[in-house]
Amino acid sequence: MPGLVPVFEEREAAIFAHYNWTEWRLLDWDEQAAIVGHYRIHRQVEIHQNDVIAHEMRKKTPKTPPGVR
Repeated sequence: MPGLVPVFEEREAAIFAHYNWTEWRLLDWDEQAAIVGHYRIHRQVEIHQNDVIAHEMRKKTPKTPPGVR
């Protein structure tokens, strides 16, 4: 998908779908597009999960009083 998707993202999507680069390049563009879309959604869900974990950790961390290091 030259010009539409960065190569690094194509490679990550190929790895995500268990394709090596040669196999990936042999796929039709619509198959590649579907896999890239699935990969992007997966990454967004993963990012949101990590945000929730970080938010919960911040809530549970005791606040340090001003002036204390």
